[in-house]
Amino acid sequence: MQRLKLARQLGSPFKEIIYVMDEPSQGLHPADVSHIVELLRTLADHSNTVITVEHDRLAMERADLIVDMGPGAGKHGGRILQIGSPAEIKLGETPTSRLLAGHEFTPLPTRRRKLGRPIQVVGARLNNLTGIDVTFYANVLNCVTGVSGSGKSSLIKEFLHQHPSAVIIDQSPMGSSSRSIVATYVDAYDRMRAEFADEAHCSPSLLAFNSSGACPVCGGLGYLQMDMHFLGDVREACESCGGSRFSPEALSYRYRNRTIADILDMSIEDAAGFFQDHDVRNRLSLLQKTGLGYLRVGQPLSDMSGGERQRLRIVERLSKKGQTYVLDEPTRGLHAADIGTLMRVLASLIEVGNTLVVVEHDLDVIKCADHIVDLGPRGGTNGGRIMASGRPEEIVEHPDSLTGRALWQVLQAAGGAGSQ
Repeated sequence: MQRLKLARQLGSPFKEIIYVMDEPSQGLHPADVSHIVELLRTLADHSNTVITVEHDRLAMERADLIVDMGPGAGKHGGRILQIGSPAEIKLGETPTSRLLAGHEFTPLPTRRRKLGRPIQVVGARLNNLTGIDVTFYANVLNCVTGVSGSGKSSLIKEFLHQHPSAVIIDQSPMGSSSRSIVATYVDAYDRMRAEFADEAHCSPSLLAFNSSGACPVCGGLGYLQMDMHFLGDVREACESCGGSRFSPEALSYRYRNRTIADILDMSIEDAAGFFQDHDVRNRLSLLQKTGLGYLRVGQPLSDMSGGERQRLRIVERLSKKGQTYVLDEPTRGLHAADIGTLMRVLASLIEVGNTLVVVEHDLDVIKCADHIVDLGPRGGTNGGRIMASGRPEEIVEHPDSLTGRALWQVLQAAGGAGSQ
């Protein structure tokens, strides 16, 4: 959709327009990224201003000016670290500087995992798929690659149809209710309330914003919603509780000089060191392990980004074994430094006996795959065929594979390939 809108603008006679884009390289194969970057350059060359949010290294290298934010996420971010040309940013000490300088946040594996039992997809014909038979393997990282429109999503739908027990871990919304928060999703809030109540000598139900502790005015929502008829609804913070969601009685109790509203406003990393309950600490540490330690304990799930939702779903699955998980571009919206963290988490899923089938364009993920199924050669009616399959070291041997060409450069830069 974004590229369709971009194509329309390229034919526009207007100039002096400011275009703002959120990750235009998102969801694109490396072979397509250079093309989209050139289109953005064309817009800029026609006396327009182009502002993009980006994580892709090639896109950053072709920029005229970079505004580097950080240094971390959440409360650890929000500051401008440096502004300058790619060459100037490259000389800095930030994660973006290290990326532009060629640092590998995700190292090449020293060895590939042993392939488990075959998992077959037979006669896949959905959309542009040409009746292909595909083999994935259990207990390893399987990657489905190919340019946009090559049939990756269609193959995944066929996989799920033929293997209905597989579980999708995607970035879709987790429910629109503002009463669903991070702490409840990971089953930590009940034990947090129990510890608080035990120390403060009150009822745990008084510490719940959907129970007896709810603000009597807003009912524990923290805001009042006004129907503006044709203009849509408007939300205003509740003046009675100040947006805290709790009644005055609930806020009168303290645990280590903090109210329950203070607890919900804490970051995951701070809360992990605050509570004594072993189970609470374990559950919150899993969030930190996936790079979500900056989230607030009481952050509504409806306020989270797609990437955050997907990583939260991964946390939920870290304690389960023997499952097959399907992930559609889990690196979407992630900086290279965050991708390194994600890969360690995905490795943890495999180590406890799970199987991963991942649709990906990011070469840091693809190079770590144990088995790749590369579709192509192009998109639409020119796709839907298997261009290559096997280890990354085998994919690069196929001259017609665009993934193989891009992967060859990555493996060469990393000093070769992992052992078979």
